[in-house]
Amino acid sequence: MELISPLLRVDFREFCVGYLILRQINDIFTMAEIKAGKLSPNKIISGQRRTLVEEYYSTLNWHRQDDANKFLKVLGYAMAQSFSSNDAREKLKSLYEREGLFVDGIQVSFKTEKPKINIYPAVSASVLTDLKEKLLLLDKLDPHNRGFEFEKFLKDLFESHRLAPRSSFRLIGEQIDGCFELNSDVYLLEAKWHAKQTAKLIYLVSEKK
Repeated sequence: MELISPLLRVDFREFCVGYLILRQINDIFTMAEIKAGKLSPNKIISGQRRTLVEEYYSTLNWHRQDDANKFLKVLGYAMAQSFSSNDAREKLKSLYEREGLFVDGIQVSFKTEKPKINIYPAVSASVLTDLKEKLLLLDKLDPHNRGFEFEKFLKDLFESHRLAPRSSFRLIGEQIDGCFELNSDVYLLEAKWHAKQTAKLIYLVSEKK
């Protein structure tokens, strides 16, 4: 039995055609670690966006739980995109709920599942001491090498706290220093090393509606 219905796949594809640009389509599938494949010559699809979605679909096995879970992440990332109004998000939410999916902010899951809340154990003092020493050593490196080593340090930091980090990667036209996952939400990370202490810290808060 297919875990994601053909109707939802078609409706989501058409949503992408109507509301997303090619870069956004690439982004939401890439962040879910889904690769685009090649379509059969016998399968004729009209339009670049429609074709791109089908290329990503072609690498998924809709009978496999792992692939279905990856697609649920895609559905969540689509909710997180910038739209001119909330109408697009409401349309997506209605599509998901029609299929019996549970929607909590940008987290989409099967209703038989409970939202995943991870309990993160305390990091040992020795690990924290080691991380502190690595951070202090960065100041002695030249700026070019320091930037790369800082990214590695952040990956080690998040890994020690079991935040499932991914190292730097490039989306279309943009370098992302890395990302990590907390309670099933994925956070993109942009890191910058300042020689002097910053005067003020600015926190960006994403409010779920």
